[in-house]
Amino acid sequence: MTAPRPLRRWILPVLALAVVSVAWSTAPTQDGPELHDLMRGVKKSLRTVGDALKDPAGDAQALEALAEMEVLLLASKGHDPTNLSEVERADRESHRAAYRADMARTLITALELEIAILEGRRDAAAEMLRGPLLQQRNDGHDKYQPADG
Repeated sequence: MTAPRPLRRWILPVLALAVVSVAWSTAPTQDGPELHDLMRGVKKSLRTVGDALKDPAGDAQALEALAEMEVLLLASKGHDPTNLSEVERADRESHRAAYRADMARTLITALELEIAILEGRRDAAAEMLRGPLLQQRNDGHDKYQPADG
């Protein structure tokens, strides 16, 4: 028995997330793309999702952008926050752990947004984007970006 077509379409992004998760689950290494570049990709994906949700025929585009954003968030979680050097040495591990936990929460919100779209709950998806997801982004910027910018 083969999986229904929509399920097969999302197997690759889910497997990609799993592979990236395993690769980045160890201590952060700073290998790969810079955090700034990953976050720039997340920002682009957020814009694409927001624009796609304005169009009733935009679900496929929104889902594609969300899949990309989820991979970028997962990769970002493996980096150190950019303001880590400004944190007292004794507090750095807890700051790093808080960053990773917040990135995981943001990834969960992105996945919930994806589920809402897949279930046809476009209004709920748009509200998640405008509400919790953007709030998590703003809070993260306040907590983890350097004081100078």
